[in-house]
This record gives sequence, C-alpha cells and structure tokens, in this order.
Amino acid sequence: LLLCSASEVDALEKPVPNDITTLLARSEALEAKGQFAEAERMIRKFLTTETILPVNKIFALNSLGALMMTMDRFEEAEKDFERALDIAEHNPAIVPLALVRLRFNLAAAYLENHRYQRAQNLLSKVSEEDASQPHERWRLASLRGTLAILSADYERGKQVFESHLRNLDSSKPTPELAITLNNLG
Repeated sequence: LLLCSASEVDALEKPVPNDITTLLARSEALEAKGQFAEAERMIRKFLTTETILPVNKIFALNSLGALMMTMDRFEEAEKDFERALDIAEHNPAIVPLALVRLRFNLAAAYLENHRYQRAQNLLSKVSEEDASQPHERWRLASLRGTLAILSADYERGKQVFESHLRNLDSSKPTPELAITLNNLG
C-alpha cells in the first residue's frame, strides 16, 4: 500500500507544461506562493523530456538553479548553473546577454559556496561592454565588490562600490542604489 499526502497525489496528477514559457511562468507562480517542491518537480520533470531543445534546457536549468538558490541549496544550484552555462557556451543561438546572466548566476552560487577563485575566474570573463544593460552593470559591480569583501580585500570592495555609486543616479531611489549604499556602509 502506497501512502502519500493529498498534495503529493495532486502533484502526481498535474501535467507538466511542454513549452518553456508556460513552464517558467508556472514555476515562478508556484515559487511566489512558496510551493517550492512543486516548482522543482515540474522543472525536473520537464528536463527529462527527450525532445527538449538545447535552448529550452538552458532556460530550465537556469530556472532550477535560481530556485535552488532561493531554497538555500547552493551546491545543487551551482551544478544546475554549470550545466546551463556549459550548454550555452557551445550553442550559437544563445545571445551574449544570456551568457552574461548565466555567468552572474553561477558566480553568485560560487560565492555562496565559498569558491571565491572560481567566482573570480568566471567574472574575469565578463567585460564592462558585455554588461551593457544598467542592471547587468550593477550586478557585475555588486558581484565583484562582494567577491572582494568576502576575499578580505576590503579596500578593493570599497573602490568597486564607490565607482559604481558614481554611475548611479542618486536623485532617484532604486533598489540598486540602496544595495550599493548598504554594501558601502
């Protein structure tokens, strides 16, 4: 006799979307409701699809890695981000901005796992020009500054955050401004 809870029975009956857009939207909605196990189940099930396109696999692995980060399962997140980046780096269909974002996600996982040299090596592959969007520039500065501080190079961390602060519009309160100021504090 197989015993399971009602929520586990419901999870077995819910079909997994076969398109990436619906999958990501549903998993994000589940995550927002705190239903992490169901979001994880859905993404992992999608990843077992035999006909999954490499680009969709990259998006699903990145989403799974982000979910693992949210759940403080940093080792698993690191593995998911590494798999996504490995596929992406060998796929000409991936736009440079997506590679930058994947590298940032993996660098964040490396920082959580105290793999500072790996984070440094990965961030050194990202140039200022690669981080062309304002949010990417902020994230690059944030990761580099955090890495410096975690590596006990406080002066370098301060320089990175102060340099980035000069590039932010301080007349408009934004999360990026608040976080950068907090990192300097």
